Amino acid sequence: MVQFKLPNEFLGIPVHNVNNEVTLKKLRQLNTLQNEYHKGIKCDGTCQQKHFYGLRFKCDTCPNYNLCETCAIEKHVCTKSHERNHPMILTSNSFIPKIDPTDIEFKEVLGRGGY
Repeated sequence: MVQFKLPNEFLGIPVHNVNNEVTLKKLRQLNTLQNEYHKGIKCDGTCQQKHFYGLRFKCDTCPNYNLCETCAIEKHVCTKSHERNHPMILTSNSFIPKIDPTDIEFKEVLGRGGY
């Protein structure tokens, strides 16, 4: 499943044919994603890297659970309370907005999720 931020755009990359253009193989070949440095993001897989390059996968169920490309794709890691059937989100630091904590106003709880 692919979720688009804008129509015909995935992680800032124009996409015209989802079935042909958005595949894991093609995403792994993109220099922008392969060269992305995830400073301060620890891989919760077996490698336990404190910072890593490449694709970053974030669990949509588990709070603060991240995997590097190797642990997510090649090793199929399941640790802590994370299970293989949890949806994983391919994410990019450049497309996660940084929000000033003073701009957040807490009101009623609308739901709970890991992201």
